Amino acid sequence: MKISFHTFGCKSNLYDSNKIASSLSNNASFEIIEGVLCADVHVVNTCTITSSSDAQARNLIRKIDKNNKGALVLIIGCSVRSNMELYTSMFSELNNNRFLAMDNLKEDIISCLEKELSEKILDTKITFPVFRTRAFIKITDGCNNFCSYCIVPFVRGRERSKPITEIVEEVNAMIVKDVKELVITGISIGDYSFGLESLLKELLISTKNVRFRISSLRPSKISDQLIELMDDKRICPHLHLSLQSASNRVLNLMNRHDYTSEYFFERITSFYNKLRHRNPFIAADIITGFPGEGEKDFLDTMEILNNVPINKLHVFEFSPRPGTKAFEFKRENGSEVRKRRNTLLEFSEKRHIRSLNDMIGKFVEILWEKENIGHTENYHQVEGTGYPNTLETAKIKSVNLNKQILQL
Repeated sequence: MKISFHTFGCKSNLYDSNKIASSLSNNASFEIIEGVLCADVHVVNTCTITSSSDAQARNLIRKIDKNNKGALVLIIGCSVRSNMELYTSMFSELNNNRFLAMDNLKEDIISCLEKELSEKILDTKITFPVFRTRAFIKITDGCNNFCSYCIVPFVRGRERSKPITEIVEEVNAMIVKDVKELVITGISIGDYSFGLESLLKELLISTKNVRFRISSLRPSKISDQLIELMDDKRICPHLHLSLQSASNRVLNLMNRHDYTSEYFFERITSFYNKLRHRNPFIAADIITGFPGEGEKDFLDTMEILNNVPINKLHVFEFSPRPGTKAFEFKRENGSEVRKRRNTLLEFSEKRHIRSLNDMIGKFVEILWEKENIGHTENYHQVEGTGYPNTLETAKIKSVNLNKQILQL
């Protein structure tokens, strides 16, 4: 029986999907696949961080209904928690399959699936689900920050942290399965109750033969101790920062009071200087068009970005989310927002190309994900020849600027 997983949004959602898939493979004879439109069962893990992510999930559900007949389609994730009635009413328009909308933070998805499929289980070969070569370890869920634009605390609840001992046990179980890279993720990993630095120390002591990558962090969480730890060769020299704006006035409107643009400048500079010998890669999320963002605020952001060693930006236009404080704010002019977005994207492309060219002639550690594609420890994509799921140190010879990819 084929069960296809479709996952939108953040790395926490990827972790949740993989956990469900792994449990199914341990309890029944299913073939677990990813992103296939024709299957016996579909699990759609939704995201509601923007209106676009909501729409993408609903469009996929319609495609699944068109390409299947008689399949069970289970819809979970943040968009469902935020819009349960919308999904339930949507199902009345779809005729080919049977749909269930469930809140996977409150309901046991595994038990539901086993109950629904108990009469259909086939004695087929179990395919262990590994949706990515790198695996994800979720250390927190929920969020206590309540940024004025963000719906996450309302759909995922308050912050919860997994004990260090459980994380170490889970990591070692992944290592036994020959995982070579583990991404430490969660909704707000910088708020990990037992200390992110303490966790990293314990992981370095209690595990072997795996490298770690840290996912998104708020700038306020880049401590001196964290910078020291990230100089360890087993921790990837890669930061992804949820900056959102480098205007102090806009940060206050966003209810992000734990850092300023000046603090961001100092922390990112310290990180880069400490890890310069490892060619660190620094990415940042930026929201443009936030209500109240004037021309001076945007220019303040650009001035900071031009003076820090940022390698790439992930740019989002402000998306009003019902239920958040910013939903009531007066919106910015759409054409001006798009103009600022394009400016940020042009800046990002120039910085990314520059960082790619800087890698020519340098030796890097590559995790091969396919025979011809891999990622360096600083998260550049590499094209060459290697064995999937192996680590290899090699010299970068050139850059394919059309693909924006390094080449051996």
